[in-house]
Amino acid sequence: MLIIVYTQLKTLLLLTDGEYLLKVLWFLFILGFCTWLYGRFVRVENSKLTQWLFTLISIGLIIFAAVTYLPIKETKQEEIQVKSGELIPAPNAPEGWYVFSEDILNKALKEGRAVFLDIGAAWCKNCMTNEKTVLFTETMMQEFKKKNVLLLRGDFTKKDETLLAWIKKHGRAGVPFNALYIPGAEPHIFGELLSKDEVINALNKIPAQAE
Repeated sequence: MLIIVYTQLKTLLLLTDGEYLLKVLWFLFILGFCTWLYGRFVRVENSKLTQWLFTLISIGLIIFAAVTYLPIKETKQEEIQVKSGELIPAPNAPEGWYVFSEDILNKALKEGRAVFLDIGAAWCKNCMTNEKTVLFTETMMQEFKKKNVLLLRGDFTKKDETLLAWIKKHGRAGVPFNALYIPGAEPHIFGELLSKDEVINALNKIPAQAE
């Protein structure tokens, strides 16, 4: 049971910022305490004064907790803004991976360079497996380098609508999404679980002029 709770909290932490999640947990704790307080003292066997007193205390604590720990969370633009043609190192990825943008991908293809795109999420087990056992390994990084492949990564942890539209554009519903774009050819869309051999075989289809 504790493992399930821990897993769910970890996932929730990834989907929200940690400070806000902590405030929500404090509010729930106080709400639970007030529920216990109300049930313990607001009973028919207690005097009317006692019942009214603890009712007001419970309501007051809940209002205080709501005002203190549940402020309106403003929606912030948390996406990394990528200027046209600007390469920004992708967070939580080895050196050589850059933040995905359609402009950068199209620019590379126009210049005759192949592009590998990885869209994943911190809560996606298959995404983590693909990156740890295939994409981020030293062997695969060397293969990408030999073929002069531009590596782009999209973070879908918070379900970015732009990334979702891109995924659906390619006939897929969600992550992991991995694709190899070769100038002048249709994108090679990979399955959910990658293997080194599969990716290397796809890389070998890159013509010499694109390397």
